[in-house]
Amino acid sequence: GSIKPRRGMPMVKHRDFFASLVQLPDGRWIFSGVLNGWPAFQELELRSITTVTSKLGKKSVLRLWQAGEGTAPPVPPDPKHSSVRATLRMPGWSRTSWSGASSGHVWWYFLRDGDPRLEFGNNFIINRIQKDLAGNDVP
Repeated sequence: GSIKPRRGMPMVKHRDFFASLVQLPDGRWIFSGVLNGWPAFQELELRSITTVTSKLGKKSVLRLWQAGEGTAPPVPPDPKHSSVRATLRMPGWSRTSWSGASSGHVWWYFLRDGDPRLEFGNNFIINRIQKDLAGNDVP
């Protein structure tokens, strides 16, 4: 079956997740797909993979893989684990913006020539000022 998109806890089928992993030249592993229909969750760094195990009724977390170990993530993990949890980290620029290309958390949604548009970040503010100075119609 399919996973309901945009759940509170993002989910993805393991084959889609592991097929979307890309190793960077510096050794880090990046999830390059779209996570559960959330378009903002892209270029996430894989930090760890864990699963829950049960022994004599006591549950514990078993770490299957950790970033920095020098090994590739288990693709896919052992089939005896019915589910795994991946810890992912957003890029550093996400602390101050929605895009690496335009910092800032400002946005504006509007129609231009009948087409809906969404502009955001400091580049949007700079473009608006330039249009105002040039006497162009705004937005």
